[in-house]
Amino acid sequence: MNNTGAYVTLPQLLARLYPSIIVSEKAYISLSNKGLVTPTFDYTSDLSPLQRDDIIVQGDKYATVVSITSPNHMTLDTVEGLSNGAAVVFRASFTKEELLGYCKRAMQLIDSYTGQWFNAREFVGENAIRIEGDNSPLMVLPVPIISVSSLKVNNAETALPNTDYMVFNGRAIPDDRQNPRIKLQPRVGADYIFRETNPAYFMRGKFNYIEGVFGFLEPDGTTPEGIQWATARLTMLLIQKEAATVVDGGSSAIKREKVDLHETEYAVGDPVATHKIAPYSGDQDVDRIIKQYKSPGAIGGTIPTAYESKLMGFWYDTSPCGTVTW
Repeated sequence: MNNTGAYVTLPQLLARLYPSIIVSEKAYISLSNKGLVTPTFDYTSDLSPLQRDDIIVQGDKYATVVSITSPNHMTLDTVEGLSNGAAVVFRASFTKEELLGYCKRAMQLIDSYTGQWFNAREFVGENAIRIEGDNSPLMVLPVPIISVSSLKVNNAETALPNTDYMVFNGRAIPDDRQNPRIKLQPRVGADYIFRETNPAYFMRGKFNYIEGVFGFLEPDGTTPEGIQWATARLTMLLIQKEAATVVDGGSSAIKREKVDLHETEYAVGDPVATHKIAPYSGDQDVDRIIKQYKSPGAIGGTIPTAYESKLMGFWYDTSPCGTVTW
């Protein structure tokens, strides 16, 4: 599939959060003498001395410093994917596991606010999408279609030939992501109209089962840039909100805090202000992106359990991260 990972990777998140109280240091580092058996490197860096839990990033790969065994020699938790050469080191106030946990929660919120998801998720077999018909040749889905591998119509046990229906899954011109749908194209002839093998309509009271891959992705298969930014921003806000809760003993609405050219202020003891400023996240910039990508057929968002929508008859695995590989 095109993208089964997080909306924003840890290296992307670190870069977006620097400089802030969350990611306070960034420096370039040169790796050499990679260990053949143990996860070790020699290094030179402007960030000296390196510390335990500093995060080494090389492209989309990363590792955490476990120990510094000499002024220019370090042991990492892994060297998988890392190689000798240039890299970047970040110093964060949280471990990579903690940052990824906050990022996962931010993804869940994005899913819930928009009513769709922004990576590719595959539904097959007993997890196939189920939608009740409405006596129309068109079936509208609440999430964009990437591809359809099987379509069973009106409780039929066999799938239709793909020549009998049209999938609207364009991601460029035309862009069908805000209006994803499937249209039946029955063969010519009155004797075919109500045949189960070649239906003309998605009948009310009967269910249709769709197998395929779904998600709101760009033409190149990546998560939209706006969603990447919003996920990183929400991750920061979740961390700051939790810190404010610990310090103040209660949740605080955001008013001002300056982080990477963004300024936010916290109003202690004013939980109502969040809804007045921005009803979803409490941040106006994030909410503008949420509104831009909100599903026109949103059915209440995604939550960590599976359920069946009574409104649209649409069943899917609502795990917020699906087959996410961190």
